[in-house]
Amino acid sequence: MVIFQMIVLAWVVAHGALLQYALFWLVVERVVGVITQAREHIEHYGLWNATPDGLSSQILTQLYTTRNLQTTPLVNYLMAGLPYHAVHHAFPEIPSHRLPIAFERIDAILRDRGQPALVRDPGYWKTSLQLAAQFSTITIDQNKPT
Repeated sequence: MVIFQMIVLAWVVAHGALLQYALFWLVVERVVGVITQAREHIEHYGLWNATPDGLSSQILTQLYTTRNLQTTPLVNYLMAGLPYHAVHHAFPEIPSHRLPIAFERIDAILRDRGQPALVRDPGYWKTSLQLAAQFSTITIDQNKPT
């Protein structure tokens, strides 16, 4: 990859397009950064300390403090399976293409054991609008030991 980048950079310099090349990468970096930060925010915001009934196992904490999103197969592919973010957090060894079926199985097991269903919201766009409409400030609970 480094060799490829060196060849591209040499071509860019030879054609006097260094400024355009730098601007292109700046735009790409900013756009990808905004998309990544928005995705992270949507998948995690507002779910801290959301473990049901005070259960505190590591697996349950991962499952209940991360949002899963209903998306099209294309969006799921483009986001590398991360619309099933809770399952990814709890079981990172599961390949991204198997996260949808893992979500269904884990959700069924939780319900069979009397636990609440996993959080599943209606996609990135609708969820971002819902979160914006019910904005809340995240604070540290002063009564909890740190």
